[in-house]
Amino acid sequence: MKELFEEKLAKCSGRLSDRKAIADLILKNKALYHYTLEKITTPHSPNIQRLCWSLDIAFLESPLYFREAFPYIVKGLCVQKKDSCLRSLMKICAAMSQDPYYFTQIKKVPQKSNLLVERALELLTEPHEVAVQVHAMETLFRWRHEFKWIGEHLADLIESQMEWKTAAYKARSKRLLKTLKKESHSL
Repeated sequence: MKELFEEKLAKCSGRLSDRKAIADLILKNKALYHYTLEKITTPHSPNIQRLCWSLDIAFLESPLYFREAFPYIVKGLCVQKKDSCLRSLMKICAAMSQDPYYFTQIKKVPQKSNLLVERALELLTEPHEVAVQVHAMETLFRWRHEFKWIGEHLADLIESQMEWKTAAYKARSKRLLKTLKKESHSL
């Protein structure tokens, strides 16, 4: 089963239809789901970016299927180095942070939530693709009420980077910055 899955993964072109086919396999087979979670926590795993792309789609299609995935996703964020992997994993974390069920579950594991916040901050401040940084920014924004220092720090960080970032980064960050400034003035 794993060998066949790896073959399909190796042939995944990156087209949405190919990624969706891999996502469907993950969602239909619990053993492949667990294999996938283990694989994303393994550095230098073959075809890892294709797997992360597909995992992103699988999560968006069936978020409740991923109830026990958060520790693996955070570990994957810490061990993976390719921006294409980090983008997908950070996108999942941003979505989990927006969802009340996941947010409550994540808060129950302070060690992992602290690690998520630290890693998101690293990804936002280190040289990474905008797609990675935008999801890191969204994640930090969601955690600002749990970690009071995030709001002010995030606002300063966004302002310092706005001038030289891309239009996509600026568009996302303007909305967040507006809310952060409004919150800081109401204190």
